[in-house]
Amino acid sequence: MAVAFAREREAGERRCVNPAYAEPLRVLGWLSPGGHALAIQAGLPLPGGRGTSRVFALPRTSDSIHVRPLRHGGLAGPLFGSRFRSPARAERELEVLARLRARGSPVPEPVAALSAKRRLGWESVLITRYEPGRDLSQLVAESPGPSEVARIAAAAGRAVRRVHDDGGRHRDLHLGNLVLQPDGRVLIVDWDRGRAGAPASPRERARSLARLYRSVWKRRLPATVRPHAVAAFLHGYLQGDRELWRAVRASLSGAGLQLRLHALGYRLARRRGELR
Repeated sequence: MAVAFAREREAGERRCVNPAYAEPLRVLGWLSPGGHALAIQAGLPLPGGRGTSRVFALPRTSDSIHVRPLRHGGLAGPLFGSRFRSPARAERELEVLARLRARGSPVPEPVAALSAKRRLGWESVLITRYEPGRDLSQLVAESPGPSEVARIAAAAGRAVRRVHDDGGRHRDLHLGNLVLQPDGRVLIVDWDRGRAGAPASPRERARSLARLYRSVWKRRLPATVRPHAVAAFLHGYLQGDRELWRAVRASLSGAGLQLRLHALGYRLARRRGELR
C-alpha cells in the first residue's frame, strides 16, 4: 500500500510528509515555519550528485536522507532557476515514488516535500531516504572492462524492466539517474515530472530505452565494451520475453533513425571540440 502522506499548510509554506519520518524531521525543526530553508542548508554535498543535492544523517535513527532542491532544467533553468508556480511539482514526485515503491520498484523511499512562497514563485525541496551508491555515468568514466560493464548493464536492465512493468514513466532516463548500489542492484532516481500508472506500452518502453542509449553515446562508452553493455542490458531487461522484444523492436523503428542522427551529431560536436 502506498504511503498516506500528512499534509500541512500555513501562510506561505506547504509540507507533504511521510509519517514514518515525521518525528525526526520535527526534531530538526524542518516541519516548523522556516523549515524549508533549514533543510536546504543541512548536510554535506552528495558525492557525484547533481546541483546542490546533500546528504544528512537523521537524528534518533540510523537513516540518512537525500535533500534535493528542485530546479528547472533545460532552457528554463537560467530563466527560472528554483522558482515554480506552485508546490505541486515536488508533491507529485513524492506521490509517484510512493506508488512505485508500493509496487516493488527500485526507486528511493519518499520522505517529504517542503515548499515556501517567494517573491517570484515557490521554492521546493524533495527529501528521500539516502541510498549509497554511484551513478552509472561516474562508473563509465572509469572505463570498466567488458565483464564489469556486462554485470552493471544487466542489473540496470532488470531495474528498468521492473519500473516499466510497474507503470513507471521516467521523463529523463539516462546514466546519471541509474545508481549502482553496494549489493549490485540498480536504483532509478530523480523522478521529477515522472508518472506511475498502467504498465508501459511498447512505444513508451522503446522511447525510454532510446533515450538511455543516447546517454551511452554521450558518455562515450568505449566501442570495445559497448556491444557487451547493450547485449547485457537487453538480456536483463527482456528476461527471455521474446514477445516483448518483438513489440519493443517494432516501436524502435522511428527511434533507430533518431539514434543514428544523435550519433552523427555527437561525432560532429567532438570534431569541433564542443564535447570534452
